[in-house]
Amino acid sequence: TCILMLVFLYTGSLYNYYANIYPLPEKFYREGVHPKKDNRSAIKFVRENFQDGDIIGHTCISTVFTFYFYFGHDASYGDTYFQLDSGDSILKYATNKKRLWIIWSDWEPQGPERISIICQDSINRFISENTIKKDSREFEGITVYLYEFKT
Repeated sequence: TCILMLVFLYTGSLYNYYANIYPLPEKFYREGVHPKKDNRSAIKFVRENFQDGDIIGHTCISTVFTFYFYFGHDASYGDTYFQLDSGDSILKYATNKKRLWIIWSDWEPQGPERISIICQDSINRFISENTIKKDSREFEGITVYLYEFKT
């Protein structure tokens, strides 16, 4: 009986997890509960369009590690991935680079709007002054932007 109850409990929980169903939608935030992000599709999009001379900036540390694992982490990528916390952080990695990918996401379910206004302003200012937007794609919980550095 105990085993049957455990199977029932885990089956329902796993179904909800893989179907991305969360109870009580009126209470959006629950500590430790985060809807899944479509990391694999975002990574596939970047991988299919990645070129030598590209760098990838992340607004959330959790996507840095996910990209590191799924995208590739051999020595040929060098300083490809970095945590994006200001325009200065882009500048630090942008030397001799051609394009900038920005993986815009957040750990919390409220989304990247939680990133501080100062940080957003610094990033947006750097991007508007130094890059040209080439592409963007929306994925569940992640937006991917591609910029080309101005010459």
